[in-house]
Amino acid sequence: MKRAALLAAAILGASAPGPAQDPPPLPGGPPLTAEEAVVTAFRHDPQLATAAAGVDGRAAVLLQAEGLFSSLTGVNTRLDYIVGELFGSRLKGEQDRRLRIEIPPPILDDVAQSLIDRAPVAFGDEEPGSLIYPDCTQATTFFVFNDVNTGDILSVLCFNRDDELLGTLGATADTEDLNALNLAGLFNDLSGIDALLDEFVRAQLGLVSDEMRLISMALRQGAESLRRQRLLLGQVPEDVETIRWDLGADWSYRFRGGSSLVSSLGFTSNEDNFVGKKQSPLFGDSFNPNTFLADIGVALDVPLGRGGGRVSAQAPVLAAGHNLAASRSLFAQLASRRALEALEAYWEAAAAERRLALIEDSRATQREMLAASEQLVAADVIPAVDLKLNRARLADVEAQVASARQALISARLGLARTLGLSVGSLEETPHTAEPLETWLGADPVAEAEVGALIERALASRQDLKGAAELVAANQALSAAARADLRPEVALSLKVSYSAFEESFRDRFYDLEGFARAIDGEISGPSYSAALRFRLPVGNHAARGRLLQSESAEQQSRISEGDVRRAVRLRVTELARTVESARAELELARVSLAAIEETHAGAIERYRAGDLTVLDTLITEGQRTSARLALVDAERRYLSLVAQLRFEVGALLELPEGESGSLAGARLRPLGEPLI
Repeated sequence: MKRAALLAAAILGASAPGPAQDPPPLPGGPPLTAEEAVVTAFRHDPQLATAAAGVDGRAAVLLQAEGLFSSLTGVNTRLDYIVGELFGSRLKGEQDRRLRIEIPPPILDDVAQSLIDRAPVAFGDEEPGSLIYPDCTQATTFFVFNDVNTGDILSVLCFNRDDELLGTLGATADTEDLNALNLAGLFNDLSGIDALLDEFVRAQLGLVSDEMRLISMALRQGAESLRRQRLLLGQVPEDVETIRWDLGADWSYRFRGGSSLVSSLGFTSNEDNFVGKKQSPLFGDSFNPNTFLADIGVALDVPLGRGGGRVSAQAPVLAAGHNLAASRSLFAQLASRRALEALEAYWEAAAAERRLALIEDSRATQREMLAASEQLVAADVIPAVDLKLNRARLADVEAQVASARQALISARLGLARTLGLSVGSLEETPHTAEPLETWLGADPVAEAEVGALIERALASRQDLKGAAELVAANQALSAAARADLRPEVALSLKVSYSAFEESFRDRFYDLEGFARAIDGEISGPSYSAALRFRLPVGNHAARGRLLQSESAEQQSRISEGDVRRAVRLRVTELARTVESARAELELARVSLAAIEETHAGAIERYRAGDLTVLDTLITEGQRTSARLALVDAERRYLSLVAQLRFEVGALLELPEGESGSLAGARLRPLGEPLI
């Protein structure tokens, strides 16, 4: 009884060493829950960000592919300006155009002078010229002069091959002048007939002379006009300038069967000029008028071959849709894996904190026993050798504490690395706010059969869904490439109305030209139908696409089969391992409960003097080992359950319909039944 009293007094009076003897508690950042750790990992993971961007990219590809079957309205304009050298028949035409007005003027001047020189003298001693009674039988060229009002022939000039004037025909005096001669009186009285005839002849010669002078003046005026016109034309142009302006608006719609409907409204103007000339034919510009064309039409293109075009037309949309679904599934699978990694690191840090706390608790107990043992040795109650055993055990526990502190530091740094945090000191490392017991719940496997778990995994795994979507995408592309190898048959139908206007006044940009074209006569409707047949011979591009898509399809099938095989093996292994870990956890709990009872009894017996210090230290070590073993069992069990839920596809729940977003994602309870 004396030993028990001394022991009780020693234990009650003993105190652990002051804080200065122990290292300070490990610093750390704000505590995180497991959910917060997973969200932090999602936020900082570059691979997830890349995968999310890939999902957005696939969504953009699908939107682009869907755009093939949406209505499209466009306004387009084009201005072509071309300057080229004038050559060929057009150059010769311009040269001839100038020659035709260069040759006549000197000839006309010569003829006019000849007329003046050979005009008969009406009042003089000289005989009238020979032009009055010409011999035009040898003439090759005739110049005809008509009355402007009546169109009657007044006179005719005749020329030979050498362009010499032979004479005039049809030169007559006015009827009133002839009546004035009073021919009746002439025959009634023959006296003075010679004078009368002479007067008559001279009157006629005067008329002819006046007419020849008139013709001479007209010829000289014509020659002068031609010279002026040639001067205005200038030199032969060297370059021709062509301007074409197109302005159009169109609306198109492509049906999913491959047919296309296009309606268009177009305005086209053309302008043809000679460089260096005024824009008028009078000043040497082109004779081609400026044209204005307004056109409105509707066209329908209907593919008849290759399955009506439906397979090839829908392939980009189908492939893009499957690729988007695949990228979303693979993104979800990657997010689930990152969640598993974050949970593993989080639970490792929580277990390290728990191990350090248990070992520090054991150290405190060892220190209390050492203090008590020192008092008992001083009182000669126990031998000094027990004190050495107590100190050796305390030194071992101190080493375990240092090792546990180092393990906790490594676990926290590992957690920060897994969460993607950039830390520069221990004060910035995260620490856990939830112990392992928070996540321990009911057995998710329970009585579920392995076959049912495998079926659940094959139906829920996101990577399997992604692999199946990739297979479907490559199948669509393969079908389209195979269809493209068949002959192409298409029918094109078009109905249009056109309005046309020509002008030398309006420039190509003058809208008045188009307005006059529309206000004028509109031609139409015009119909056209075309049947297009194309037989691909040696179509290496289509064959290459077919081989590529078939190869990708085969690879995706192999990948899907490999994932299925791995999932079956992994689920089978994990299901049995989880059962074993669950049994080990229960055994660890039972063992710890028994050791706790033994430890309590050992302390009582030690106080009563029935147990030595060595036995008490052994019991204390067994209790600490049992506590640490329970922590390891809990850690292992949680890890295996999380891995099984990951393999089955039941670890993470993502919101439906989100494209590359983890907003609203949550962890499923680990104890939630899998079946």
